[in-house]
Amino acid sequence: MSKRLFYYVYIIFACALLAIGRLSDDRLVLENINISHIISCIYIIMSFVIIISFRSIYIDLNKRLLLLFYSSILLTAPALWLIFGIFEPTVGTFDGGLLNYMNFFLIIVPISFIIMERFDYKYVKFMIIVLLGVSLLLAFTSIFGITEREDGRLGVLGGGPIVFCRWMQYGVLVLLLYPNKKWMLIRMIAVLGLLVLSFATGSRGPLLALFLTGLIYIFLNFRKSFLRFFSLVILLFLLFFTTNIEKEVNKLGNTKRVFMNFSLKGFNNHSTGTRMDMINRSFDMINNYPFGVGAGNWQYIANKINNRHLMNAQNFYPHNLFLEIACEYGIHTLLLLILVVLYSSFLAYKKMIKYKDNDSSIYPLLYYLFLFLFFNSLISGMLNDSRLLIVIISFILIRRPLIKKTKRLIK
Repeated sequence: MSKRLFYYVYIIFACALLAIGRLSDDRLVLENINISHIISCIYIIMSFVIIISFRSIYIDLNKRLLLLFYSSILLTAPALWLIFGIFEPTVGTFDGGLLNYMNFFLIIVPISFIIMERFDYKYVKFMIIVLLGVSLLLAFTSIFGITEREDGRLGVLGGGPIVFCRWMQYGVLVLLLYPNKKWMLIRMIAVLGLLVLSFATGSRGPLLALFLTGLIYIFLNFRKSFLRFFSLVILLFLLFFTTNIEKEVNKLGNTKRVFMNFSLKGFNNHSTGTRMDMINRSFDMINNYPFGVGAGNWQYIANKINNRHLMNAQNFYPHNLFLEIACEYGIHTLLLLILVVLYSSFLAYKKMIKYKDNDSSIYPLLYYLFLFLFFNSLISGMLNDSRLLIVIISFILIRRPLIKKTKRLIK
């Protein structure tokens, strides 16, 4: 097997694990065979082969910040577990701190490290397309075998509505910004379909993140994008108000939940206030334990600090990546994360501007994917849910320019 083919196969298995999010998943059992175990074994072996093949490693400022962040998590979590213990859930689908810690360092960190050290333009494009394939596969699965929770919100393959919505919108951004203008009509139809499925999840967080990303895109590309954006809005209004599509969309999933705080009479707050309660509890925890309480211990310690309103659900966590890192890994790890995010944002924008005249440049797509996933990390998800954000950051930190190479003319 050639080296390039080996890497392409590795990318397929790496993307499969990024989609699953864990090394072992009981939802993927077919004929008493756990498919996730097979994928994980192949991925681990291939990752090991690639890593031991490194003859030298180039560590610059770009990588150093991210590696320091990984190191802080690696060392902080075991130290805090020795102090506070490990409080694993006994029921539910939430894995808890120990398993999430293992999944993070066996899935996300090796992929990130290999991307920064070995990937080039072709590998990055291929991985983006494979992840787009995951998005479209989830979309087709939901269409032909719609899975609804008891509350009517759309999910698929056992995944939650927020995760599903995030995958749909990843597909939207790739279809819109991928540096290849072929099949634009088919891509626009696919974009509308993915947006419909996003609304069907009833998840407002990812939709808000996509809206904010769109506003920044319009601001930075006003002359080029205003006419396109205005035309798209007009088309959507015509589709919704001159056809029966509005009624059909309302039947799918729980689209009404997205607009539950709005009515013809104005704004009505139907929120339960859970997010605000999580934020307040997180700040209380940071005040009491500024150096963290250990991965997976947020709910237990939060209830210990404030036992007037106990949280009993197994998937309670801050729903904000920065608050989670501060509470469970300490403010020192939070500062490293902030530096990684700020530097990656600056570098992505700088590279996007530098190669703006190159039609093959993939940096505009990476920049807006970074913004979208960053906004998502502020309003939903946890460290393992931010795996795509870390992958995009790893793409941005690659030293080689992510543009198509042109052959030099030989004189």
